[in-house]
Amino acid sequence: MSLFGLKTEHDDLLKFIVKKAESVTSPFNLRQLCREFKTKNGSGRSAKQLADRIGRYRERIHELPDVDNVTKVKMMFAVKASVDGEFLELMQKSAEVEVDERNRILKYRSFDGRVLLAIEDRYIEENKEFIKLLRDESKTANSPINLSALCQKFKELWKSNTAKSVFLEKIIKYRQKIPEMKELDLDEKARMLFALSAPIDPNFLKKLQWESYVEVDHLNRIVKYQSEKGLKLCGIHFFQDETFKAAVDKKTKKTIKKK
Repeated sequence: MSLFGLKTEHDDLLKFIVKKAESVTSPFNLRQLCREFKTKNGSGRSAKQLADRIGRYRERIHELPDVDNVTKVKMMFAVKASVDGEFLELMQKSAEVEVDERNRILKYRSFDGRVLLAIEDRYIEENKEFIKLLRDESKTANSPINLSALCQKFKELWKSNTAKSVFLEKIIKYRQKIPEMKELDLDEKARMLFALSAPIDPNFLKKLQWESYVEVDHLNRIVKYQSEKGLKLCGIHFFQDETFKAAVDKKTKKTIKKK
């Protein structure tokens, strides 16, 4: 297992990083990591020299022949490595992945749920605010929301590096949960599903039609709704752009694979 070019101290450093990355929860402070390595291994090099060597070689972690891909991901997250484009595509086949403008991992969640890595403070705050925006906008909407435009607006307000497709996937996941939200009555659920252009599950559609007049389009999205309580909704859903369609297709493929 050689990456740093020398089969001595530097391979020991690599093995040390592999071991530390097994339980990584947030990116390492490289200087601190190297000081710990010096203490344990008695290295004659300074922490700065060791950290500089990691910095020079971390973009080649994906080339390691004797390390499994999950460990490579953990290592790249731990040392803030920019992810190679081809390896990023490989990662995205088995996980939800977010990267910044330099292709450094911000979030990695394996589809089987076994591995979750995230820049917690930034990710949690951004995600919380986006979900709040969805809830607030959809609970008061009287017509379908342009979801693609909403995501772009949020990205600009937050100066977010997260891809718009990731936010669109969040919408897809969020609206799937709406029928089961116990704090909402049927009218509130219908309004939010209508506003977020959500395809309605046939069983839930029957439940809505039991108490209200409901019309849906060819994608099972509400286009007309009138309840006994007086809520009236009517509107045509936006044609979403290619980014949204790609996010829908991606989510659909994931759902099919899970079955």
